[in-house]
Amino acid sequence: MLIYNTLKNYKEFLIPIKYNKVKIYVCGITVYDESHLGHARNMFVFSLINKYLKIRGYNIKYVRNITDIDKKIIKKSNKNKESIYFLTNRIINSIYKDEKKLGINSPDYEPKVSKYKNIIIFYINKLIKKKYAYINKGNVYFKINKIKLYGKLSNQKFNNLYSGLRINKDKSKKNFLDFILWKKTDKKGWYSPWSLGMPGWHIECSILSKIYLGNKFDLHGGGLDLIFPHHENEISQSEAIFCKKHVNIWVHSGHINRNDKKMSKSLKNIVFLKKILKIYHPEVIRFFFLLTHYRKSINYTKSSLDMAFNSLNRFYNIIKKIKPIKGIIDNYYYNNFILALENDFNTVKAISILFDILYELKNFFYIGKIKKAQALSYELIRLGNIIGILNSLPNKFFKKKIRLNIKIIEKLILKRTIAKVEKNFFKSDNIRKILNKFNILIQDNLRKFIWFIKIGV
Repeated sequence: MLIYNTLKNYKEFLIPIKYNKVKIYVCGITVYDESHLGHARNMFVFSLINKYLKIRGYNIKYVRNITDIDKKIIKKSNKNKESIYFLTNRIINSIYKDEKKLGINSPDYEPKVSKYKNIIIFYINKLIKKKYAYINKGNVYFKINKIKLYGKLSNQKFNNLYSGLRINKDKSKKNFLDFILWKKTDKKGWYSPWSLGMPGWHIECSILSKIYLGNKFDLHGGGLDLIFPHHENEISQSEAIFCKKHVNIWVHSGHINRNDKKMSKSLKNIVFLKKILKIYHPEVIRFFFLLTHYRKSINYTKSSLDMAFNSLNRFYNIIKKIKPIKGIIDNYYYNNFILALENDFNTVKAISILFDILYELKNFFYIGKIKKAQALSYELIRLGNIIGILNSLPNKFFKKKIRLNIKIIEKLILKRTIAKVEKNFFKSDNIRKILNKFNILIQDNLRKFIWFIKIGV
């Protein structure tokens, strides 16, 4: 099968280092806050890749790290007045629940960085001894001028990178492009030979992938935003410590954008996964992701999720009408569906094939060829299951649909108004909470109230 390799800028055949075994490492979440839709897409993409490769017959070893050491975590723990351990474990458990609700399979291994800090310190020391790193005021930096092909993953020239970063001056560095291996902190941190501090973000992945997958492995994944500097720096470290080519294929998934800007906590434009899962069936979210090729970015709007629901609704309506029964059918659809996935996991093409099945299925049903329709209904579910949709029973899927009935809404608002007049604030607050679940917001004025549907989620 073909997979696009970011390092080479073209698709290449997946040829495992060891026969029939594929080792995958993916950069995980920094656990200082809840997971959002952008995290969910990345988790889903690599879960789907992992699942499909297993279906194809490969033995998979899938590792995704948990970054539970970071300055954002320290800042958040100080703000919340809670320990780093309590904060990170609370967020990890919350992310696991979201992941389970979304129907995403967990990796085989999910190591926490904090448990491996001593091994990370050992390898940083190794880089210092090999003269790839230096110490300055309790910080340890990687010498970038020791790497001849720095910029090869992001396809950038060294001189362009150097001139681009001259603005970000750090007097502790010998070179503006040198990056941190160990960061000194003031109060909270971990002890090392150099200072109280924490490991740099890049070194975490180099060491954890080495521990779980060895010096060389097959696939390394992450979001597009990690290509530079994170993965570029990871290559430099790993090749300096372990071997020249530690990863065969680099795979990167696109962003989720909102108003054409990347969804991120720093831009305050995130949509929490927990909130979306309260409104939509998990398959709607998965279908929404599948409608765009994994390497391309998606622009999120509430209407885009509604469109995904409407499309998926068409499949479930026909499955509800026509009982799926395994029968003899041509392999045309199956072969083309698999060919689409073999070509760099082209889920857009795969879904177009599902729509072709849907169209033919309806034709057979309307002309009375029920057995053929039932066989195609079975095939539709079988292929949909490969990419994580059509797993639910139709009645369970339809239960999640929220029907907005204006008469019911206005009756609830009237009951709330009466409760307020009677000064039954407990009842009025409960009705408001019910309306909020339906995305209905109420604005109270002195003479009247206004209610409206919240457009964005």
